[in-house]
Amino acid sequence: MDIKLCFYDLLRSTNETAAAAAAEGAAEGTVIVAARQSGGRGRLTRHFVSPEGGLYFSLILRPAIDPGCAAQLTLLAGVAVAEAVNYLYETDKAQIKWPNDILWQGRKVCGILSEAALNETGIDYAVIGVGVNVALKAEDIPADLQGIAASLSVETGREVTPRCVLDEILRRFDDLYEEWLQKGAAPMLERWRRLSCTLGAQVRVLDDGRELCRGTAVAVDARGALQICDEQGSCKTFDFGEISLR
Repeated sequence: MDIKLCFYDLLRSTNETAAAAAAEGAAEGTVIVAARQSGGRGRLTRHFVSPEGGLYFSLILRPAIDPGCAAQLTLLAGVAVAEAVNYLYETDKAQIKWPNDILWQGRKVCGILSEAALNETGIDYAVIGVGVNVALKAEDIPADLQGIAASLSVETGREVTPRCVLDEILRRFDDLYEEWLQKGAAPMLERWRRLSCTLGAQVRVLDDGRELCRGTAVAVDARGALQICDEQGSCKTFDFGEISLR
């Protein structure tokens, strides 16, 4: 995949800008990068805090795949981010919380937002948005997120630039993406499982704040959906919602 980087000082949302560019024909591999976002979005239309010092980017893809497999792109991006962070910071503390967060010792250091547009034959384009708390100061994290979110520079004492993190994530994503297109999800999911802090944990599955299920996260299936088994041994599979680790 040919990568084309487009840098901005300030955007409302890199995903919005990338989606608009994709709708106008921007090529696969176009990456929209902003130093800051004024209206960054997380899942469920939540506001994503985006001060200077973080890494905020969105990647345009045009995969010729079954639209039912598009959700795997979020898991693929999670693997790329977690592996890149662990490599650059010489650690193994970055882990993936299904479906779209990277945690550092239980606190969020990255969120991923994937969106796709369909056409008459399948996926027209997908946009993978990534926000990483690379070099935020402790005071950059809002009071209501203290204890929930973390900054890599604060936690590690290491100064790694957002550009360095971007380059490493994109390098790993490119390799994973090509393998995924050629071999399917199995190799990527094996790497995802090794990085997961979800599997084996007691979790609650939530949808818009409403609890759907609680139990043990036992597996991620071939499509990337999460299987939960309760104390009575009843198992359910979810390809939507979010989880709360208990």
